[in-house]
Amino acid sequence: DHSIKGGLDYQQNEIYNLFGRTEFGAYTFRGIDNLAAGNYYTFNLYQPAAGYTLDDVAAQWTYKQWGAFLQDTWQVTDALSVQYGFRLDIPKTADQPLYNAKFEQAFGYANNNTIDGKKLFQPRVSFNLDLDGERTAQLRGGFGLFMTNPPTVWMTNPYQNNGVTLRNYTSFSPATAPFNPDPLNQPIPTGNPGAGSIDVIDPDFKLPTVWKANLSIDRETPVWGLVASAEYLHIQV
Repeated sequence: DHSIKGGLDYQQNEIYNLFGRTEFGAYTFRGIDNLAAGNYYTFNLYQPAAGYTLDDVAAQWTYKQWGAFLQDTWQVTDALSVQYGFRLDIPKTADQPLYNAKFEQAFGYANNNTIDGKKLFQPRVSFNLDLDGERTAQLRGGFGLFMTNPPTVWMTNPYQNNGVTLRNYTSFSPATAPFNPDPLNQPIPTGNPGAGSIDVIDPDFKLPTVWKANLSIDRETPVWGLVASAEYLHIQV
């Protein structure tokens, strides 16, 4: 006998992330006396690049994932049943990080890659064997591929750290960029600011998965019907 089941799954995550640790300035002082005197050791500040706002710096994108599964439970004998099937997940996004031409010139591939359409096929099989005909002892096990929840924080970084919308300033000289405790009136250090780090998604990136296998034996005990189990579990990342 066969029992077939299937289904669909959909999830959507709207992401807004602004990592603004040094938006209002970050100072490092060597000792309390230097703090009192405003004599910092380092001063870091990030600001939107010319023509951009903080809203442009923030990472904003929508992650969608379509999933489908199909499974057949086959009752091979009265004692043995086998389940086999698959799950298919398809990540989707219509949003891309801002393109940075200089990055592609330097490294040979674009910085605005996404995971859009990188589908993942996950086969799975399991079994259950009644060992004594009384259903008081059974052997069971399975093997298959499983995908984790998407690491959206990592996948969000390229949208903010694109090397275009942000400028990083660093100063070691309180004389040219004096300490100011007012977060809304931070000094802009002299010199050419850096573009900050650039994060990218590898063109061959795949969502994290693991192969899982287990083998278990269960036995009902004469003590209040409690079930004792022993299980071996192997995970291959």
